[in-house]
Amino acid sequence: MAHLSRALDYQGEERRGCLRIRTLLAAVAHDEGATGAWNCVVRNVSVTGARLELEKPLPLPAQFRLDVPSKNMRRFAVVVWRNSAVVGIRFRAGPAKSSRTGVTPQAPHRPH
Repeated sequence: MAHLSRALDYQGEERRGCLRIRTLLAAVAHDEGATGAWNCVVRNVSVTGARLELEKPLPLPAQFRLDVPSKNMRRFAVVVWRNSAVVGIRFRAGPAKSSRTGVTPQAPHRPH
C-alpha cells in the first residue's frame, strides 16, 4: 500500500512506465470554474495519472480538479484519452492558466 500512498501524494513531472495500482475509490471531478461536478470511480492510479469510470458517458472538461474524499486527495488533471464512460487522465501541478471550461474531444479508441 506504500505505492498507493506515493501515487496519491505525487504532484510533480510525468514519469512514464510507472506502476499502476488497482483501486475502487469514489471520486468527484470538478470543473475549474466550480460550476459542475461529475461523480466517478478511480479504477487505477499511478504517480502520473489514473483511469476513471464515470457514472455514464458524460462530457467532462478537458482540465479539472479530482477529489477523492476517502483519501483526502485533491489533484488537478488533464484528460488524455476517453472511451465512452472510461477516461484516462494525467495529473498536473496546479490549476489551468488558460481556459477554465471546454468539452473533452473524443480521443482515439483505447482498449480496456
